[in-house]
Amino acid sequence: MVACGKKPVMAMSTTTMMLFLPVQASAYASIRRIRELHLGMRSLLISRPPLVRNISLFRFMKNRLILAVLLFSAMQASATLTLGYTFGVSYDSANTYVPDGTLWALVVDQGDNQFAGFGLNDSLYAANQVTLGVADSFFTAGQSISLGNTLGGGTVFAMGGFNDGAGGTSGTLPGLTLGQYGLAASRNFAFYWFPGATFSGNQNNPQTISNEVGGIHNSTADLTPVGPFDTGMIVPADGADVQIGAANIAFGGSMANSSFQAVTLVPEPSVALLGAFGALGLLRRRRN
Repeated sequence: MVACGKKPVMAMSTTTMMLFLPVQASAYASIRRIRELHLGMRSLLISRPPLVRNISLFRFMKNRLILAVLLFSAMQASATLTLGYTFGVSYDSANTYVPDGTLWALVVDQGDNQFAGFGLNDSLYAANQVTLGVADSFFTAGQSISLGNTLGGGTVFAMGGFNDGAGGTSGTLPGLTLGQYGLAASRNFAFYWFPGATFSGNQNNPQTISNEVGGIHNSTADLTPVGPFDTGMIVPADGADVQIGAANIAFGGSMANSSFQAVTLVPEPSVALLGAFGALGLLRRRRN
């Protein structure tokens, strides 16, 4: 400690001074440079005629406005939302709940509120009971589906596999982008499942459906006895993080159990005829 007048002052060691001085010098240099730039810009504007100054200011403000618009557009283009989901209990055409791994798909409608011949708050099974074979107008056994494909009158925006061990499935879909795969706020979407078809594990790969399909839509919040679901099967607004669910009575929901039953696809006459010819050929070969 070194005395300096009446107040003691701590003396810095040589090492401390060596460390401190470059930092202090660097900080002073940065401040001095900023001040020089400020004074230079100020003198440049002052030295210009008023009209030139006004033009320069206008260009500066215009560039800032353009930048703001571009940033806003980029934010809108990447607007995302998160969907937590729960569906079940889903059955095959024999009324047996589907096993884990069974393929499902979420399909958003493109404005007509119709899904594979069934409307809002309805199911493919019910529609098929009214108009026999309605499912065959939209699906073909063995067809391939991918994200962005048209399926059942809408666009596929998510796929996955059942995972709760008893014909149900739940999970979270983060980072869904509005404007991609036909997703738009306030549009309805439907849940389809394909008994006999197994999800590959990667929704970015094409999936192959079987000869059975089920489909449901519910526009009101469901499963309130089971969990806090915010909304029905409607695409929420930008930035939303909501829970959606649709379930039959067996799963604690409000929809009829039969709504979650799949139907069997009937092959097209030409396909059935080819199959018959093939069977006849095999029988003839065996007889010979």
